[in-house]
Amino acid sequence: MKLYDSVNEIISKVQKSTGKPVLLTPVKGMATMAEVKIARKNSDTHRIFYNADSPEEINHLLGCKCVQILRTYETSEEQRLMAVAYQDNMNNAKMQIEAESGVKPELREVLNNNELVSSWVLGVINQVISQPADLVVEKIIHDQYPSLRKLQKTVLEKQFKDYITTLNPKVRDLSPSVVFDASAIMNYVYLRILDDYLGTDFTVRTEHVYKRKRSEALYDFTKANTGGNTGQDRLVIDHWAEKLKIRSWYEWSDFEDVPDDY
Repeated sequence: MKLYDSVNEIISKVQKSTGKPVLLTPVKGMATMAEVKIARKNSDTHRIFYNADSPEEINHLLGCKCVQILRTYETSEEQRLMAVAYQDNMNNAKMQIEAESGVKPELREVLNNNELVSSWVLGVINQVISQPADLVVEKIIHDQYPSLRKLQKTVLEKQFKDYITTLNPKVRDLSPSVVFDASAIMNYVYLRILDDYLGTDFTVRTEHVYKRKRSEALYDFTKANTGGNTGQDRLVIDHWAEKLKIRSWYEWSDFEDVPDDY
């Protein structure tokens, strides 16, 4: 894979700022485009795994992961926290979903599918703990690395199309309300803030705003409070989680206490 000069620049900045190199590892058949394992004190390298079959747009995602590393290391060690979902958190989420089966009988059958329920829960957890920080990262990439803007637009356009697909009424009917509502609202806020930051037009092309009152309220809070350091990210994340009724689905742990293969 040929890396853009700007991506090589960010990688070099990571090594200089953190004292640890970035190891890029292609993986065949990855479910996601890229994942990062940020080095702990006793780790020699930051590791970024990327889909071996990824197109050119992977340059944008590698840049984002490197900015994520930089933002983590810019935070003082005592304030360096990581959101994790332990078994108790997973149990909280599953009990919350099971409680819906009384008003949504069609959920009763699928609740026996532990793999499906876990995918719902983990998907929403990943969304709430990543999107507020991703907003900051995308703005940094847009403002500081203009050579990546075209790839950024392509990647975000794909995210927008996925968002529109998930709004299908059939998806809503077959999903727990807490999962569907949280995901739809977070996606709307994420895309609208991107419109503000990058000049995109995602929300203009959205025909219907799901749960408009809740979505607009969360957007207003996010617009007023996002854009700072990782501590500010946590403020926004926890606010989202409280308003979406999923705060018990994760907890904050010291970064060094969480295994780097978590």
